[in-house]
Amino acid sequence: MFERIGEHVYIKAPEGYSDRPTIGYIKGDAFSLLFEAGASEHHVQDIKRDLEEMNLPLPSLVAVSHWHWDHSFGLKEWKVPTIAGKETNKVLKRLSSYKWDEDSIKERIQKKEEIIFCHEMMKREYGDTNSIKVVPASIEFQKELKIDLGGITVTLLHISGPHSRDSIVLYVPSEKVLFLG
Repeated sequence: MFERIGEHVYIKAPEGYSDRPTIGYIKGDAFSLLFEAGASEHHVQDIKRDLEEMNLPLPSLVAVSHWHWDHSFGLKEWKVPTIAGKETNKVLKRLSSYKWDEDSIKERIQKKEEIIFCHEMMKREYGDTNSIKVVPASIEFQKELKIDLGGITVTLLHISGPHSRDSIVLYVPSEKVLFLG
C-alpha cells in the first residue's frame, strides 16, 4: 500500500522477497507521475491495485531512476508516456535485444554481465524468466527535466553515482522530497 508523506507525495515501501524497490507517486491537479516502473507485470498489477484502493488516479507518466531490472522491467506494462535519462535508455535499448532464458542468463553471469543475486531475484519475481521483455522509455532526457503536474512541479536530474552511473533523482521542491533510486 502507498503511504502519504506530503500533500502530493506518496511512497510504496520496498519488498525484499524479490528486491522490489521503493515506488514514488506524485499527484498533481492535472497529471500524476510514478517514479519507478516496477519489476514485472505482477509488480505493476500490485501498484495499480494499491492506487485504485486509495482512490488515486493511475499515473499519467512513469519515470525510472536507472536501468536495473527491478526499477525498469515493468515499463512495458504502462500504457502512458514513460521517461528515462538518456544513459538509462541506451542500456534499456541494448537489454531489449537480450534473451532471458536460463541458459542465456547463465552465460551472461559467466561473462560478468549479470550477477547471480539479480538472477535469483528475477526467478522469484517472474518464475519463468522467459517472459521477460525489456522496452526502453518513450521519452528520454539529458541532465534535467522539469514537469508541471498542475499545482506541483517535479524535477528529474541526472546525478550519476556509485550504484549506477545512469542514475537520476526525482526532486519535489515544494514538498522538500527527494527520491533516490
